[in-house]
Amino acid sequence: MIGSMTSGVQAMSSFVKGIEVVGNNIANINTIGFKGATTRFQDAFSNTLQRGTGNTGLGSNSVTQQIGTGTKIATIKTQFAQGSLQTTGGLSDLGVSGEGFFRVRDTLQGLEYVTRAGDFRVDDQGYLVTNTGFRVQGLGLAADQAGTTFSAGAADGSGVIDDTALRDIRIDYRSETAVGGPRLETFQIDQGGNVNIFLSNGQSMVRGKVLLQRFQDTGALVKEGDNLYSGIADAGPTEPWPAVRVSGTPSAAFGTATDYLALSAAQNGNGRVISGSIEMSNVDLTSEFANMITTQRAFQAASKLITTSDEILQEIVNLKR
Repeated sequence: MIGSMTSGVQAMSSFVKGIEVVGNNIANINTIGFKGATTRFQDAFSNTLQRGTGNTGLGSNSVTQQIGTGTKIATIKTQFAQGSLQTTGGLSDLGVSGEGFFRVRDTLQGLEYVTRAGDFRVDDQGYLVTNTGFRVQGLGLAADQAGTTFSAGAADGSGVIDDTALRDIRIDYRSETAVGGPRLETFQIDQGGNVNIFLSNGQSMVRGKVLLQRFQDTGALVKEGDNLYSGIADAGPTEPWPAVRVSGTPSAAFGTATDYLALSAAQNGNGRVISGSIEMSNVDLTSEFANMITTQRAFQAASKLITTSDEILQEIVNLKR
């Protein structure tokens, strides 16, 4: 009876965690880029009453006899299925159709994260940032290294995308003409992640390129809140980015100008950037309510197991009378 009570307690403890996972999923039904999780259970250690024996030729074999000791959580797995894309019309709102993640950088602490939440904004310095001010990563101009001016179609190459270093995506225009030069009118980010800016004199140029990151094992990513994930190295990036943020020779893993600048629909299989949209939560409310009901009933059954075991123990104690 003590064993059955222990099994019931373990089951109740596991099912409480399952309810917490369901509750978190439902709470984030409207969270941008949120990925729901599922709880998987597995049986616990079993007490062996008798081990099975093989057939020795003198008689039949015997079967193993075991009594389980309950259940426990096997894993709480985040489901990275595609969420629906909702059109917003915002120039800085970006959704991903595919497996890729946006990579962002906390400039104050020097930490990098990935996210599927593309509700970005352009800050007062022209950087494309998250709501918490983390800068979106990708390719930029060589002029960004020193903060110098550049021009669309300039012969000196100041307006050419530099594929040799990773930079913070910046959407601005610093004209080489000090007075009366063109100004930035608007911008548009295409499906390849190219940041196209349009100037007041009718010219346009590619100002930068938003890069996407894909992983071998998304289950190793760690939710950090604010729609961010850490654990980038543990998740096994399929295309590692350079560890240094300076100009130099392109690494083989980072790629070349041909690899990145000539991309059209998908970035090496990472997905497409859908401008003017955001990815919504992938939580299925119908499934979550069904999971909540079954987990609740399982919890009730486990609690009933404890009360039943208690009643049997009481009857055993009463035998003394």
